Amino acid sequence: MNWTFDDLSRLTAEAFASGDAKMLGRILASDNFEPSLSLKPVGLATLFVRTKRERQEWRERVTRIFAERDAIKARWNTQDAQNP
Repeated sequence: MNWTFDDLSRLTAEAFASGDAKMLGRILASDNFEPSLSLKPVGLATLFVRTKRERQEWRERVTRIFAERDAIKARWNTQDAQNP
């Protein structure tokens, strides 16, 4: 499932409404919802991801983020279907 700016806005609104400071921090201060799975890190990631092991850990982190995004979208789809 693709992640859109509307999705990001919806997640931000939910985090504000629920007072979820941890989620707000992730949204506002990181790339947690738009990471890259490229084989070679680019940009700032090149400063942090240098070894084969670090690249593998990066990929695993990004895979977990994508799974979390998919779970959020699935929850929204369920909510939207129940509240047309």
